Amino acid sequence: MRAFEYENNVTKPEGQLVESNRPGPMVRLVTLLLLGGYVTTAYLHGGPVDALEVLGGLAAGVLCVWYPDVMGGVVSMMRPAVFRTQIEPEPVVSLVGWALLILPGTVLIALWVALLLGLR
Repeated sequence: MRAFEYENNVTKPEGQLVESNRPGPMVRLVTLLLLGGYVTTAYLHGGPVDALEVLGGLAAGVLCVWYPDVMGGVVSMMRPAVFRTQIEPEPVVSLVGWALLILPGTVLIALWVALLLGLR
């Protein structure tokens, strides 16, 4: 129980512990299943190189979903100094991560349906 408490707490710069909004094991399992489906599909249709490319391309989405607090700080560091006033909110970073994970599958399904219907 204590390891779980320490894992889900984030230390603020002032030294105070605050509760983190990191996802639980169910969200991580869903993202791993989704990522595994993409990588398996790429491997079956293209080979190991394509599977590694898909894995590398979706890594940012997985990191945004799993660690939105950390990735929010990384995103805010990439901005010009004028706009670096605060870190990105965790729900926004997590939402962007889910979009990065779900969008490729949505596009592939839409293309597959279009091919089945004979649309160009």
